[in-house]
Amino acid sequence: MEIYKSQFIEIHFFEKDSIVRNVWNPNTCIMQESEFKSELLKLVQVISEIKPKFLLSNANELFYNMGPDLREWAKQHFMEEVFLQGVEKMGVVISQETFDKKNIQDLIDQTLNLPLHYFSNEKEALVWFEKF
Repeated sequence: MEIYKSQFIEIHFFEKDSIVRNVWNPNTCIMQESEFKSELLKLVQVISEIKPKFLLSNANELFYNMGPDLREWAKQHFMEEVFLQGVEKMGVVISQETFDKKNIQDLIDQTLNLPLHYFSNEKEALVWFEKF
C-alpha cells in the first residue's frame, strides 16, 4: 500500500511482512538539502506511526550527494531514530557500483552498531528479512 509519494521518494507499507519500503527516484539529482532532510523526517514519521519490523530502502537512484555535515545529521535524525522507533532490521539496496566500492557501508559501519545490511538488489534484502 502506498503511504506517501513526492517528486523524490515513494513510501509503501507491506503489512503482511511488516516492511516499510522506500524508493528514491532520479529527481534526487535536483534535490536541495532541506528537501532531503524533509523526506528523511517524513520516513521517520511514517515508521513511528506504522511501527514496522523492517525497513527496506532502495537507494539505487538516490543521486543526492551528502557532505560530512549532512551525513552526521542523517545518522542522528534518521538512522538512529528509525531503530528507536522499533525497526529491527534495515536493508539498503544500492547500485552495483556503489556496492562494489562499499564507501557508504564502511562509513556507517564505522559510526553505528546497528542491524543494517547493504544489498545490490531487493530480492537479497527480502531473503535476509525472512531469516528473522
